[in-house]
Amino acid sequence: MSAWEPHRPRTPHTRVLETSPCGTYEWCQEGGQYLVLRRVGTRYEETGRGLHVEARQVWQALTGRR
Repeated sequence: MSAWEPHRPRTPHTRVLETSPCGTYEWCQEGGQYLVLRRVGTRYEETGRGLHVEARQVWQALTGRR
């Protein structure tokens, strides 16, 4: 799995597509890229940034959801 890194938005808007049941993770889209966000204190971290298929695999591994 990808490492967690500080979230650096690459577009003016980050679109949240889905939130995990526990509220820990958010499945997001920025332009043509997808990523998983998590909040750590007052900031966000991201992992799995990339094409839909690869990023969705990270989401599934973290949440157990398809």
